[in-house]
Amino acid sequence: MDKRIGIIGAGVVGTAVGVVLKNKGYEITSVYDIKFESTKEL
Repeated sequence: MDKRIGIIGAGVVGTAVGVVLKNKGYEITSVYDIKFESTKEL
């Protein structure tokens, strides 16, 4: 099974969840946030 996710809302919580899942082997295929700057870390 592929481990792919998309993050909607890359604020404090979305970024933290994304980082943890990325470290666990998930591929982040897309990131969306109203503020483009918030998406850069993921």
